[in-house]
Amino acid sequence: MPKHEVFYLPPDASEYNPDERLNSDLKRGIGKRISPRSDNEPEHNERSHLKSVQLKPNKIMGFSNLQQLFMPLDLCKV
Repeated sequence: MPKHEVFYLPPDASEYNPDERLNSDLKRGIGKRISPRSDNEPEHNERSHLKSVQLKPNKIMGFSNLQQLFMPLDLCKV
């Protein structure tokens, strides 16, 4: 059975929280789009941006300072 390591982060450490980095990226990505013209457009823009991020694994790994833990050893920079 694989062992998992748990990292406890302080609640105010946004620089270590991948969710905060994703939220920041989402805000920047949506800010580049034109202003929504309908009530459904903001949600569509959010989903569209998140889908584009989902297709970029290197970008997702960049949200985490702990990315070396999830990368194969041959890809880690020494």
